[in-house]
Amino acid sequence: MEHHDGARTNRHLNTRDKGSSLEHYAGRATSAFYPSPSSTKPLTTLEAFEEAARISPHAAQYWRDRLAGISMHEIESIIDQVPAAEMSDPARQFAVRLMEINRDRILKL
Repeated sequence: MEHHDGARTNRHLNTRDKGSSLEHYAGRATSAFYPSPSSTKPLTTLEAFEEAARISPHAAQYWRDRLAGISMHEIESIIDQVPAAEMSDPARQFAVRLMEINRDRILKL
């Protein structure tokens, strides 16, 4: 994932432009996995999960159940433990929202 400065983080959090939204950002995120040895474009993170789920449905269901078992409040509590010197408030909001988006995307599969 690319490094985000405060201005870019705020833009993703507060934009009305769908192309700059955090949802769009999450949808573009790529994994380190490729669909085939000759592919030049990696799978998105969601495509990688879908492919892993195809290979091992039981494992995918296990991770979906784990995601469903953790609340957003618990995720926020974990992120809140990061010292303020290490993470700004906008970065904290960005991380929580990105976790929420990705959690929801996987749970909807």
